[in-house]
Amino acid sequence: MTKVINRSKRILAIMGIAILLVSMMGLTSFAAEFDQDKPITLTAVFQGDAQGIDGVTMKAYKVADMDAEANFTVTDEFYDYDIDFSALNDQGSWRALGETIAAYVDRDMIDPVKTAVTKDGKAEFGTVEPGLYVVIPSNPTVYDHKSFTVDISVVTAPLYVDGEWENECVFSPKYKYDNVPLPGTAGIEVIKIWDDEGVEGVTRPESIEIELVCDGQVIDTVTLDKNNGWKHEWKELDSKKTYNVTEKNVPKGYTVTITPDGEIRTVTNKATPPPDNPPSNPPSNPPSNPPANPPKLPNTGVPWMPAIVSGSIGLLFVLAGVARRSRGTN
Repeated sequence: MTKVINRSKRILAIMGIAILLVSMMGLTSFAAEFDQDKPITLTAVFQGDAQGIDGVTMKAYKVADMDAEANFTVTDEFYDYDIDFSALNDQGSWRALGETIAAYVDRDMIDPVKTAVTKDGKAEFGTVEPGLYVVIPSNPTVYDHKSFTVDISVVTAPLYVDGEWENECVFSPKYKYDNVPLPGTAGIEVIKIWDDEGVEGVTRPESIEIELVCDGQVIDTVTLDKNNGWKHEWKELDSKKTYNVTEKNVPKGYTVTITPDGEIRTVTNKATPPPDNPPSNPPSNPPSNPPANPPKLPNTGVPWMPAIVSGSIGLLFVLAGVARRSRGTN
């Protein structure tokens, strides 16, 4: 029963994103269903100074399934992580989504659904199933005597571009480059933020545990509480390695988002209040004879245009979604 409830929360969270863009862009409909008989392919193509880059390993993780009518449902691999999908309304929140997923992928060594390595600036993943993907690159990569760091990308397959579905999904990852770093040390600071003011029905814990992750291993765990100002700094870290932070256990009634800003990682716990009228005696087992045609949420469709979320954050995201049925109405 808990799994069913958790899964429903995540479905509604993604539908809430679609509703947001309906209001922002004035969109009420989208093109017909995508061509289900034509294979969907996913390809990353680097532009500019990285257009010929070789050897970047890129791993694609499917975080949501997509049906022919562009309804999205968070996949089994990710719906137990209590990641916040409800506030994806600006560039920073999209970047945070990708970084949050990448951190837990690193900690729990989740297997990608596809892996590709760039050759002449192109990484071809081949055919993929319809869905929402987070593409995580290996970093850094030395190319043309420079050190390239590629941003995480978030993309849907198929893409919805200029009013049409495109089964050949091509996206251009963002990146930055600098001189090849010399061996040295670096630091990472983690800061905890609570987003629960005025929310009833949730209890903020007195402390939480934060993990420092590198190469699939938890190398340190610290406790944050009011005594240390809900923050901690790691020093003397290897500057040539990539580090992530994760929250060991997300508090009950909260979701988590991890936002990077240089060497700072902000871990935000957002309160998710319980439903207004939960059933007093929920069934312990699902019905043995469910209806043959269960009720379905209405589909209005929302294209996520690249201009909304591209820019400097490296998240190219084009999405068609579903609107949420208002409570008690059809």
